[in-house]
Amino acid sequence: MINAEVSTPVPTTDGERRAKLRVFLVNCRSRLKPQDVGLPSTPRRRVSGLRREEVAELVGVSSDWYRWFECGRTIRVSASFLAKLCQALRLDPIERISLFYLALPEIYEAYVAQRNFVISLITAQAS
Repeated sequence: MINAEVSTPVPTTDGERRAKLRVFLVNCRSRLKPQDVGLPSTPRRRVSGLRREEVAELVGVSSDWYRWFECGRTIRVSASFLAKLCQALRLDPIERISLFYLALPEIYEAYVAQRNFVISLITAQAS
């Protein structure tokens, strides 16, 4: 989710970061079926993947709180919550890093600043 390519723009505003987080989480939920995570399958489902409520149940938060998080409300999350979410969504190591970057503004801002610094060095050397 986080681009390592120099030519690919990375969102720099908080709103863009939260929008990327939403898309990332929706995509992760859509890859899993309830049976994949030990939940019973129900016959009538409007979504192909996990529902928000099911993810909330797996990580131990209310469905409202998880919805707020996924929709990009300005709320604080803990590293332990993110670790539980990584486990629930069965994220690989790269996806785990992406989740932490997108979910924690201070880490994301440091990443963007470092990335911009590296780009400026590369640009200066190319000139």
